[in-house]
Amino acid sequence: MKNSNLKRLNIVMALLFAIAILIAAYVFKNNEYKQTIIFLIIAVWIIPFNYLTVKINNSKPGHKKCK
Repeated sequence: MKNSNLKRLNIVMALLFAIAILIAAYVFKNNEYKQTIIFLIIAVWIIPFNYLTVKINNSKPGHKKCK
């Protein structure tokens, strides 16, 4: 994928997870596990975010990988 497509995908994923967090906060408004559920959504969001960020950084010209 192109660098610009990866950046766009990263933004779209972040917005989708933000919407999921807002929905979870509303649905579990009076639940004792609300904070845990939101933290789990954030933890799941970090995985694709880091993966896409690494792919973006590795596709930059002149990027040298560590040995």
